[in-house]
Amino acid sequence: MRSVALPTRWATQIERTVKTITAGLASLRVRILLLVLLALIPAFGMLLYIAMERRSHETAQIQADALSLVRLASTRQERLIEGARELLARLAQTSAVRQGDTMTCNALLRTLRRKYPQYAGLGAAGPNGEVFCSAIPVRSPINVGDRPFFQRAVRSRNFAVGDYRIDPSGSRTILTFAYPVLDGAGRLAALVFADLDLTWISDVVAEARLPEDSVVTVVDHNGTILARDHDPKPWVGKSVAAVPIYQAMLKQSREGTAQGRGLDGIKSLFAFKPLLSSSESGNVYVGVEIPTAVAFAKSNRMLTYDLARLLLVAALTVMAAWVGTGVFFLRRVQALMATTDRLRGGDLSARTGLSYGPGELGHLAKAFDEMAAALQQRQTDAERAAEVMRKLWSAVEQTADSVIITNREGIIEYVNPAFERETGYRLDEVIGRTPGILKSGQHGKPFYAQMWEAILAGEVFRAVFINRKKDGTIYYEDKNIAPLRDHERNITHFVSVGRDITERQRVETALRHLNETLEQESRRIAHALHDEAGQLLAAVDIALDEFAHELPPPAQPHLQEVKALLDQIEAQLRHVSHELRPTVLDDLGLVPALEFLAEGVSARTGLSITVEGPTTGRLPLAIETALYRTVQEALTNVTKHAQAKSVSVQVKRENRRLRCTIRDDGIGFDASAVQTRKGERGLGLIGIRERLDALGGRLQITSAPGRGTELAITVPLEA
Repeated sequence: MRSVALPTRWATQIERTVKTITAGLASLRVRILLLVLLALIPAFGMLLYIAMERRSHETAQIQADALSLVRLASTRQERLIEGARELLARLAQTSAVRQGDTMTCNALLRTLRRKYPQYAGLGAAGPNGEVFCSAIPVRSPINVGDRPFFQRAVRSRNFAVGDYRIDPSGSRTILTFAYPVLDGAGRLAALVFADLDLTWISDVVAEARLPEDSVVTVVDHNGTILARDHDPKPWVGKSVAAVPIYQAMLKQSREGTAQGRGLDGIKSLFAFKPLLSSSESGNVYVGVEIPTAVAFAKSNRMLTYDLARLLLVAALTVMAAWVGTGVFFLRRVQALMATTDRLRGGDLSARTGLSYGPGELGHLAKAFDEMAAALQQRQTDAERAAEVMRKLWSAVEQTADSVIITNREGIIEYVNPAFERETGYRLDEVIGRTPGILKSGQHGKPFYAQMWEAILAGEVFRAVFINRKKDGTIYYEDKNIAPLRDHERNITHFVSVGRDITERQRVETALRHLNETLEQESRRIAHALHDEAGQLLAAVDIALDEFAHELPPPAQPHLQEVKALLDQIEAQLRHVSHELRPTVLDDLGLVPALEFLAEGVSARTGLSITVEGPTTGRLPLAIETALYRTVQEALTNVTKHAQAKSVSVQVKRENRRLRCTIRDDGIGFDASAVQTRKGERGLGLIGIRERLDALGGRLQITSAPGRGTELAITVPLEA
């Protein structure tokens, strides 16, 4: 098949397809690999989700273990406080303390300290706070009267807890308990006290078996470190109030958990709880820091192992995809590319030559070949359409009728050479203007309103326009204006086809004048026949009656025969007079004349005829005469050809038009065939059309064999 130059739109489409396929081929493997990797994304996502769930579970578990530790510490402190209470209560009852026996008391306290190593010190003081007995030898007098534990015990007369304090060495924190010794009168005789070392926290940590590098810290309400189980000396006495996770702890009065960076800047999990029975000056908190690296070490190892396995699977899958694309896809895609190149070069007979298998590429090859076949068919159709358009264009350009094409607003977009010859306007003079340049001023606004109403409603408007040429000459144009629609049936343009009928109009005017003259002559003759001849016949009839008296009886029958002949002559003259010009039309108008006509036809033929219409008001004489003759001709055709039983005639006004409809129930006929035939009926219709054309009227015939006939006559009335 020969190569053809493709239309720009198709060439652009194929060019785009070629570029897309070429780019896709260059990276087809990459795209397939990307698809494979995308398919693995859910697996990676699931793996990460499991890891996150595992980490979340471990976080909850570790924080729960840490809370268990701080709760254990709080419980241990409670037991230590209760043990201190019992110990001091027993000491307060000993005679050595109550009698102030320093030597005996010192020995007793040293024995108790060895027995209860958790106490850093034991002692007794007098009412003035002077220490007179101590488990630890003192080199100089000590007065504890100003210390919180002493003042609280004296004030409450009961067991009291002092404040946490850091010993002078700075390596440990002491919490002192006190118990008052009262005499028989209830006065303070002495006070025994015990110093509890917070190193017991280490024992609690050891029992809890926390993860490696976990740290337990005791902090007072000001954020000062009181104890730390790991390397306490550098930390005891330091403030942690600026550390975010400790700030969160100090703001609460209950247990809780948090995550953040600890004292050493390492990201950690954190659990804390206020120690029970703390001093009156504020809460003391115990907190546990567990580094996240330690806490999540196991889950991180599992995640690394799972990722390694998944990456191995992904690598093997990518390798298989890389090899498979070359074996199963690229060869067929290259065949598609070769076909595309041929199509781009204009060879619309190109086909892929691939088998149409059940797979996607088989469907693609089939679709591609079908597309090529469709393009080939479209090219053929386009060439045919172009040839038809060329012929139509040539016909429009060469036709003798003037053609105007306007947009929906009436702006001229095209006129043919016949228009230029007819009007004297050149194409460049009318493009962008409206047909209003041809107005002669002889049509009123109602005429143009009727035109726009019809064409905007999608109807064809036909009328004789009285227009003005460029040189001012008035001419008559028989014009049809029809709407043009797009594929959605919306009106977008109008096309006007007109023919100069100035000469025909002159002839029709002369013919109309002749018809009027004939009608006047017919009216004169009808008047002469009806009135003058009728009067003469009446006079003859009277004379015969007088002559009858003079005739002998045998001659009387002959006289009656003469009178009968005179009656027939009178009836025939009356009929001829009515046919020439019905006097009822002149006297009463159109509808009464039609009723009179219908009665006469019914009487002669037995046909049932009904006439409907206004009986008052007169119409122009020319319209009444034309419609009367039209109905007369129609009834004549019905009686001769229709074989009808009934006929209806309806006359009514519609806006600025007079409409007359004649319907029968006869055998009907092929309207298109009869209107083009030159027989009797065809000539009758031609006569009707000529009468109506002279008035600017229209005749529409609706008929079919076996369905009767309808004649719809429309005549414009003056506004």
